[in-house]
Amino acid sequence: MVKNGIADLGVTGIDVVAELSPEIKICERWSVRRSRIVIAARKNMNNFYNGEKIIATEYPRLTKNYLESKGIQAKLIPIRGSVESVGGIEEIWGIVTLVTSGETLRKNNLIEIETLMETDACLISNPKTNNSSDLFWNAVRFLKNSDIR
Repeated sequence: MVKNGIADLGVTGIDVVAELSPEIKICERWSVRRSRIVIAARKNMNNFYNGEKIIATEYPRLTKNYLESKGIQAKLIPIRGSVESVGGIEEIWGIVTLVTSGETLRKNNLIEIETLMETDACLISNPKTNNSSDLFWNAVRFLKNSDIR
């Protein structure tokens, strides 16, 4: 809604901005509960850097960019929600998902291989929003002092 100009402000994750709307302006970053986007796989999987892999991901854009920067070849399968549940499928080498405590990975017999990025909550605005207005900064102060932390 912020990207389309329907709302001037919004709260989302830094990972969501990076994946879906890199042109959105991040006004404030909040360290609510540091999370990270990780590549995870079953404990017995072969070397991450050798051979082509099939990776299920909630973050196809971030994953593609990260793997290309490392020279790693992979076929990406975009998935929405519960990506950990496909980590046990034999043809799937690994997954890319949001992790906070790592408990869901452990329950699915997956281990973290690499971290793509750290993420947290943030206040966003449409780049066309007049960030000098009193209304804007009053909203920022309100959100900053509210109980969303």
